[in-house]
Amino acid sequence: MRAIRVREHGGPDVLRLEDQRDPRPAAGQVAVRLDAAGVNMIDVQQRSGAYQMKLPYTPGTEGAGAVLAVGTDVTGIAPGDRVGFAGVPGAYAESIVVPADRLVPLPDGVTSETAAAVLLQGMTAHYLVDSVVDLEHGDTVVVHAAAGGVGLLLTQLAAARGLIVVGTTSTPAKADVVRGAGATDVLIRGERELAEVVAEYGDGTGARAVFDSIGRDTFEESLRSLAKR
Repeated sequence: MRAIRVREHGGPDVLRLEDQRDPRPAAGQVAVRLDAAGVNMIDVQQRSGAYQMKLPYTPGTEGAGAVLAVGTDVTGIAPGDRVGFAGVPGAYAESIVVPADRLVPLPDGVTSETAAAVLLQGMTAHYLVDSVVDLEHGDTVVVHAAAGGVGLLLTQLAAARGLIVVGTTSTPAKADVVRGAGATDVLIRGERELAEVVAEYGDGTGARAVFDSIGRDTFEESLRSLAKR
């Protein structure tokens, strides 16, 4: 099989296509022919050396495709089944061995490309809206960088739960995308005060939660937009 290999940290030019041995599943593992691999920020951080990796390695932690073979002690999965996974290294390749308990069966209506793009960021968005804070129908939340991967999924999940979503982004084109995902209002950063926009919704006391993936540049305005306690 062919795989992308990294033998030194650096820019995109360190990504090299190489021939590798076809992986064979051991007990509890499944070999998957990859149709698509997710590309995430962690891949860039590992490749650049910001996150140190043992060299050489194959990047990518997310993908989807069809089962090639199953190891012993694997039940309920058969060759040809369409599956996805996240959090397993080595996805920039034609095939990969994945622990069976990390596989997600793919419905017929979900393409490999969609599955490979949504699992890691989707799990992040899901725990943010469902686990880190108790949110009730009609609560107001702020989603910074709402047109990004996690931000767009988070906006959709929050809107589906009946939350008032105020998204922030950087351009009118991105704002249109965020509105299409279900945001109640979208603030292009620098045009309006976030706390004033948030006060227009709900009971006017502020946001129940702010999901802020930017940090330094938005920290103070995020605090100002939150409801007390």
